Amino acid sequence: MIERAAKKGSWKLLPYQKLKNEYGTSFPDDLYHSLSKQDVYELPLGLNRRLITERWEAFAEQTLDEAGVMIFEFCFIQNPVTVGMVKYDALEGVEGTLEVLEARRKLEHRILDSLGLNKERINNSLYDQETYRTMLMDKLKLHGVIQ
Repeated sequence: MIERAAKKGSWKLLPYQKLKNEYGTSFPDDLYHSLSKQDVYELPLGLNRRLITERWEAFAEQTLDEAGVMIFEFCFIQNPVTVGMVKYDALEGVEGTLEVLEARRKLEHRILDSLGLNKERINNSLYDQETYRTMLMDKLKLHGVIQ
């Protein structure tokens, strides 16, 4: 399992949730809970931001000259922004959470719109996997990625 850890300076980052998903019930619960207490989102905000920024920079360098399609199957910046805003802006309750999510959505759209890329948004707010899959396939066909 340790070979799956990414070394970042003096840190080693382990994708424990992916490992839990892969190993299922054979991944010990006590190990999972111990690792989750050391989650990147539990780090001080400055360190959290630095690690996330470094990860995006490495991704950009790696993919800069690659021709191809990148599919992000999650909200573009959901976790870093939402966790940071909730954890450090002291917005509380349902109304505070809704404010954070709306602010994040607006920021996400502004950033995505500013990128000089071919991009498509697919709304999966109904969490209907078959409809989502069909919409994704249609977009990929539209752009000639698949037939």
